Amino acid sequence: QLGGVFLLAMSSVASIIVPVEVAKGKRADLLNNNNEGMLRAKRVADRLLLWGVILGFLLGGMQLLSLPLLKVFSPLVEVQEAARLPAIVGAVLQLMNGVVFIGEGIQQGNQYFTSMAVATAFGTAGMLTSLKFFGNSLVGVWGSFAVFNSIRLIGILRHHFIDGPFAKLNNKSKIIPANA
Repeated sequence: QLGGVFLLAMSSVASIIVPVEVAKGKRADLLNNNNEGMLRAKRVADRLLLWGVILGFLLGGMQLLSLPLLKVFSPLVEVQEAARLPAIVGAVLQLMNGVVFIGEGIQQGNQYFTSMAVATAFGTAGMLTSLKFFGNSLVGVWGSFAVFNSIRLIGILRHHFIDGPFAKLNNKSKIIPANA
């Protein structure tokens, strides 16, 4: 749970930092008649997404390293074994959660609610479908969370790299002068 709280805090940071950089970038681009300001804002967003990967990796790694602590919570070997695979799935999900939470923070801060809502709706449909077929076990429930977050991750990456405001900056030939 602590990892989730930390990633939610990073989501809030991203929702503040990136829009500030976008506003500064747009202003600078109008004054200088180029797209350098927006390129700087994109680099900030890219760095935050990279931090999401790093933090997700670290949190997932800490969760995996804590697997021996399952003995502390239950002396029953059967319970420890039953909790092991869901704990591993949860640790792997941390990597995805880092990017998802920060990516959603970037979208929220820049008011791209529609793309975020569409990805969440598809993710919810995928999760409910997965729960219908696999939800009768703890591993099935965690697997359904993986489906939900995978679809949200695809939506965030699509928005950031393909059809969002920073996507046109990925290829310099697509850059349109600020005064156009």
